[in-house]
Amino acid sequence: MMPFLYQNLKRMKLTLAMIILTVFSSFAADLYSQNTKLSLEHKDEKIVDILRKIEDQSEFRFFYNEEVDVNSLTSIHVSNASIKEVLDRVFENRAINYEIIGRQVILRANNRSGAVQQARTVTGTVTSSSGDPIPGATVVVKGTTIGTITDLDGNFSLPNVSSDATLVISFVGMKAQEIVVGNQSRFDVVLLDETIGLEEVV
Repeated sequence: MMPFLYQNLKRMKLTLAMIILTVFSSFAADLYSQNTKLSLEHKDEKIVDILRKIEDQSEFRFFYNEEVDVNSLTSIHVSNASIKEVLDRVFENRAINYEIIGRQVILRANNRSGAVQQARTVTGTVTSSSGDPIPGATVVVKGTTIGTITDLDGNFSLPNVSSDATLVISFVGMKAQEIVVGNQSRFDVVLLDETIGLEEVV
């Protein structure tokens, strides 16, 4: 009976020691993260180069895959800042999330965030070839039910349109136009009369 109790006691001590070691390591890592201060002065440098400078100044190590865009340029000017303050500035307005685990920093691509940042409100005017405004023209995001119609002055406004969307502008008796949004937010569209052949009239 005694050897059995002795073995259990030994296992309990070992488990307790491992728990204490894990808690201590976690506490030490958090303490390091809070106490480590970084100073960086970089203008128009690649994010990957700034991450390397952080690794040179500290014991932090970065891990990420090819989906994370670390080749875009950014600028940062900080003095005695925490790792969190530095990363918040480096990844400001970028589709990148980070998680600090001890001395390791995991980077992940936030594709959804990027899509939201690219969305915008597009506006414009639809007129005829003679320059007259066309009220009631339809402006629709291709492949969706998102759309609007022009007002009495031929003006339209459409919110939450992504840069890769295509606008389809149409009006009865006129040729429809398709326009890729891209980086533009303002469109002045001229619709041409639909030419109807004699055989179509018959």
